[in-house]
Amino acid sequence: MAAQERLPFLLAGTGTERAALEYGQMARRVGVGLYLNSGMPGPMFEYLGKSAGAWGHFYTKCPEGSRVLGRFEPLLDAVACGDFGTLRAIDGAAAALREPLEYEEEHLYARLLLALSAGDADARGPEVEAVLERYTELNGGELRLAACKALHERDGAALAETASDFAESLVELLEEQVASGQYDMDHRATTGKVSVELVAWARLASQRAVGWPHSLRLCPPTAVRFDLAGPVNAEGWKTFPIGGDLTPSGGGR
Repeated sequence: MAAQERLPFLLAGTGTERAALEYGQMARRVGVGLYLNSGMPGPMFEYLGKSAGAWGHFYTKCPEGSRVLGRFEPLLDAVACGDFGTLRAIDGAAAALREPLEYEEEHLYARLLLALSAGDADARGPEVEAVLERYTELNGGELRLAACKALHERDGAALAETASDFAESLVELLEEQVASGQYDMDHRATTGKVSVELVAWARLASQRAVGWPHSLRLCPPTAVRFDLAGPVNAEGWKTFPIGGDLTPSGGGR
């Protein structure tokens, strides 16, 4: 199993960025699969916490100058499952400047996710405004930008419209991929049915007291019942599957 192959090296501190991201992808898909089987969000959040924890461990340990903040998928996992401790750790270690090979829009989106999920999000208003302004200059019509702007401004109507448009765009993209025969079967069966990104936006909306649409494609109401799940275990990423201890042996990928 890919996740189990990579985890020992992440634990030993010899895992690569690719290994951390692939481990997170596997955990994310397993978590969504568990949710689809049970209808309960707890197991999904537990596995999203594994993705978030592994990425946080990797990101905060890797050398300065090689920290690519714009790998935002595990940040979304952290937001969705409520792992704000990992988000604070990444925020504290985040490079102030974008890495040369990093897409600026992805870097800006990651910065917005960290700022909006912070306990002092309102105090960071000027930072958020500056990032939103630069993001708008790059791509003013981007839906992720619109979602962050709506969350920042606590505009529930704008957020609902953006979330609906984003969900439709994800559905259309997957339909196009299936029609062309170029699609990932695991994604289609799991994260193609429930969008962790939308769940993360819903979590931010809840944190900021912004309304969230009850009926939304790719984001079932029970997936955002945050009250049905307890806090994520910060050390939970160190086992995969739950209860399966792994120990390092040899070199990593």
